[in-house]
Amino acid sequence: MAYGDSSGFIIISLSIILIIFSCICWYKIFEKMGIEGWKAFIPVYDVYLMCEYLIGAHKGWMCILTFIPIVGTIFTLYLYFKLCQSFGYGLMFLIGFLVLNPIFIGVLGLGDCYYSDMTS
Repeated sequence: MAYGDSSGFIIISLSIILIIFSCICWYKIFEKMGIEGWKAFIPVYDVYLMCEYLIGAHKGWMCILTFIPIVGTIFTLYLYFKLCQSFGYGLMFLIGFLVLNPIFIGVLGLGDCYYSDMTS
């Protein structure tokens, strides 16, 4: 077996493991927020629910902002910041969340942190 063959297999295997781990973590994050975990896997609806829970009731329509170039990136950063805040973390955690995402979603989903509603 050539060197290139095995390295491709390793990269694909690690990618699949990271995807499965991320899915488990997002499932757990949604459960901690009081949302059924399976809803984390429905595109757009998951962002709608995050807007409802993190920004406020009747604010789910704001998920449309994620489809606008540049505005979508800024809004997603804001949404992630609100997510970190709702679990009791601040700006430094957000930076870690963006740079080392699998580790930090593991902290949120599988760690002992708790969701607290910041919209009230």
